[in-house]
Amino acid sequence: MKPFILSLFLIVVSIVNAQQTISLNGRISDCSDQKSLFLGSVSLWQNDSIRAKTLIDENGAYYFANLQPGIYVLDVDYLFFSYEKQELELNHDTLVNTCLEKFDGKQLSKSNLSNQLLTMYYFGLPMYDDEELNLIGQKYGVRFISLGCEIDDNYSKYIELVEELLVLRNGTNWKQAFWKEVESKLK
Repeated sequence: MKPFILSLFLIVVSIVNAQQTISLNGRISDCSDQKSLFLGSVSLWQNDSIRAKTLIDENGAYYFANLQPGIYVLDVDYLFFSYEKQELELNHDTLVNTCLEKFDGKQLSKSNLSNQLLTMYYFGLPMYDDEELNLIGQKYGVRFISLGCEIDDNYSKYIELVEELLVLRNGTNWKQAFWKEVESKLK
């Protein structure tokens, strides 16, 4: 009889916990013009470890589902923009819209970028295998991902930001050096 009661208790506790899941969503924008930012990421931390991570979509939106009530830390990672981590106590579905301030030139330095791997999206058919291209790109702090053949103007701001960071990290002629190395190793 005791195993039956224990099993019944565990089932009830599981059902109650499953019903208490909540969601967190919001929009990320540029504080200066309120335009949506996308292709960054949002992380949700709890007890010094990441519990969930998601990409910011083309509308600046992010969404986390199936969260347990509790205290979390929201962290937004977006190129050229600063964000102070925000502690949230989540007890019900919550909306958190956030605007980010763009770094000024003094906040960016080559040393800040030396360990980062930036993603450069491109359109069209790839000339080289992305995996081989990215092995060389690691040296320059860049990886390439094809978005297919359809050109989307929404990516232009992001690409401009990545290119600025890569110039800051590698110098103004980094593209020539990169493509020269690609040509010599992959042809």
